Amino acid sequence: MLHSNDSLLVTQGNVSARGRASISLLRDRKIIQSSCYFEHLYSTNTTAIKHVQEAEVNRDAMPRLIVADQQTSGRGRHGRSWNSDTGTLTFSLVISTDEVKKRERIAGLGSIAVGVAIARCVEYEFAPLKIRLKWPNDIYLGGGKLGGILMEMIGNHPECVVIGVGVNVSTTPRVTDRHRSQSVASLSHTLGRDVHRYDLLPMLVEAILSAVDEAASDHENLIDDFRQRCLLTGQEIEYQDGLKRETGTCLGVASDGALRVLGSQGATEICSGEANLVRSLGH
Repeated sequence: MLHSNDSLLVTQGNVSARGRASISLLRDRKIIQSSCYFEHLYSTNTTAIKHVQEAEVNRDAMPRLIVADQQTSGRGRHGRSWNSDTGTLTFSLVISTDEVKKRERIAGLGSIAVGVAIARCVEYEFAPLKIRLKWPNDIYLGGGKLGGILMEMIGNHPECVVIGVGVNVSTTPRVTDRHRSQSVASLSHTLGRDVHRYDLLPMLVEAILSAVDEAASDHENLIDDFRQRCLLTGQEIEYQDGLKRETGTCLGVASDGALRVLGSQGATEICSGEANLVRSLGH
């Protein structure tokens, strides 16, 4: 069990020295207050939620970072699997706040904030790469999916939010993969040089926590940054409207983070669910 005065890095398995060094840097700089690092883990988000529910971490030990060298049974949105290999950076952050309005803004804008944070970080560090963001939680690079985000609230602990992130850093995309519905991108493959995933961890965590704070206060710049990178704006998309699947033209992202769509019944806003391009990227 970790308490607020626990300064030790919790590790399990034969974890990498590079990973430990990156997490220690975040601890030393007080960006996170506690951490767990695993060689293999079924899901960083599931573990994060369990730690909160079983009172293995108190409020003073947040933000809490959970990292896995390999995630074997990760969860994506709508029950999809979200696993990782040795080239994927996989982690979850647990944050907490007692302010109801702040929680509401994070719940509504969290995925947008995290996506913008990752985009800002990658574009700054690896210029001139350009990131595209697919509402609400996917990150694209050069026509392939670079990463994903899974935000989860904890029902019996409404003060806590779990932010799950997966980014393909040195993953080698396969040209043909019958188990994937979209192409996959990775930083190393796109840049043509090796990038180590744990070199990216400290800057991503710091950027994400900063953007989440931004979402809870003055979030206009976040929305503008998302709009500039929005993959769906101006495109024909398929989206969920109640129990029906509809098609329409994406008009962009509203100031509250909802997706604006022009459908058969006129303009509407989607606050949850998902939207996909009618035509695949590149066609």
